[in-house]
Amino acid sequence: MSSAPKKEVDENIHLTLDLEGEDENIQEMLGGDSWTRSYQKTWENITEDTFGRIILSNKEEQQKRIDSICKNQSEMQVQKGMLRYLYIILDCSQRMVQSKDLKPNRLVLSLKMMESFIREYFDQNPLSHLGIIVAHNKKAVKLTNLGGNPLQQISKIHSLNSNDFPEDGGLFSLQNSLELAKKSLMQIPIHGSREILLITGSLSTVDPDDIFYTIKSLKQYKISVHILSLSAELNILKMVSEATNGDFNVILDEQHFKECLLAKVPPQPIEAQQNHLTNRKWIPMGFPKHEVSKFFPSLCVCHEDNFTYDGFHCPRCNAKVCEVPTDCNICGLSLISAPHLVRSYHHLFPVKKFKSNLNINENEHKYESILCYGCAQMIDTQHELVEQCDRCKQVFCIECNAFIHESLHNCPGCMSQVQKV
Repeated sequence: MSSAPKKEVDENIHLTLDLEGEDENIQEMLGGDSWTRSYQKTWENITEDTFGRIILSNKEEQQKRIDSICKNQSEMQVQKGMLRYLYIILDCSQRMVQSKDLKPNRLVLSLKMMESFIREYFDQNPLSHLGIIVAHNKKAVKLTNLGGNPLQQISKIHSLNSNDFPEDGGLFSLQNSLELAKKSLMQIPIHGSREILLITGSLSTVDPDDIFYTIKSLKQYKISVHILSLSAELNILKMVSEATNGDFNVILDEQHFKECLLAKVPPQPIEAQQNHLTNRKWIPMGFPKHEVSKFFPSLCVCHEDNFTYDGFHCPRCNAKVCEVPTDCNICGLSLISAPHLVRSYHHLFPVKKFKSNLNINENEHKYESILCYGCAQMIDTQHELVEQCDRCKQVFCIECNAFIHESLHNCPGCMSQVQKV
């Protein structure tokens, strides 16, 4: 009776030893999972150029970074919605709190990502507005109204970090969330771009009525719904995004979450039918003057009990507001500044992608390094790619290329030629 189990144990031992011998072959077959690969010393891949700067290990990784910078830019003239009105719907149900696949949990990471998204959103869309809706316990609550103040939106997000949503946060309601956002967006003028960004991790939804009526009304009011699912691909979520000309993405990890979220920062193209309805109407806007009182403070119209010495005065009704861009509470005029208008302009005419893989060694004189026109640093052509503008023929390093396409939105070489003329 005791010999049979011993034989089975011996066979298991031999089987384990055989599998350990085939460990490398199994890893090659299984591919890219981190738990199936052998331990790698990633610090050995760090290299330095002749000037002591840390560079990427090879030119293929550099090319991937360049492609990721310019992937959202197109040389085609596409009309985009510059005046955006966006509602972010955040799922705060028990599924978001209990799931630990994204550290520390899905809800905390989503709040962190939303904060960086709001900063980038108002930085690249200074004329746009944003609001936040939280959904839990089968209900949807409007956390903030549509507004152009990023500090107010971020302060409301920070207020949610104090364990306002326990693990028993209830169930998620898709229809209630979309209906609440639709009630505000349907009042937006037709020249504004109406959008909803839904971040959810639930695998089910509890709706009081037929969800297809909600989808039909969203299409009627030209409201685009972009959905980021932190759990899996649900048919109803994908159906909502496709029916409203939105995007649907399933998050793989934290880095993928950040990439998909920041991809919604640039203005989205306007569909042909909505472009026909807008018909390029003129939009009245005012440029308020910033004045400082030396004698006594005055009350602004955007706060109930905020007396300040400085502020912006509406050119139409002379009402005082604390900051721009915003809408005057008295006459309803959109108040902006000239820098805000200029910062919104670069989305229509982005900087064209620079030429990569510029082979300096093909010339008669071979150079191991070349001067970057942007930062005036030497580029090691043996290890780094050299970027060149087609228009001014100036060369740039990878860091300057990223700064030009992501922040500056103007080529320094082309701008210097314009100033000379």
